[in-house]
Amino acid sequence: MRTIEDGARRALEGDRDALDRVVRGLQGDLYGLALRMLLNREDAEDATQEILVRIVTRLPPKPSACC
Repeated sequence: MRTIEDGARRALEGDRDALDRVVRGLQGDLYGLALRMLLNREDAEDATQEILVRIVTRLPPKPSACC
């Protein structure tokens, strides 16, 4: 996967491995930001998990093949 954008496009097309790589690619940066903002490891872990869950659950459904 070259970029997060490429991975996101593939994830939107239904590529579960790409989705996993996107999530893992974002996880460290999101955690670092949350830790700097919240100044508490447990809160930063919780915030990171909540953000990643929202990203995954709000992806539009994969378009179905038609005709």
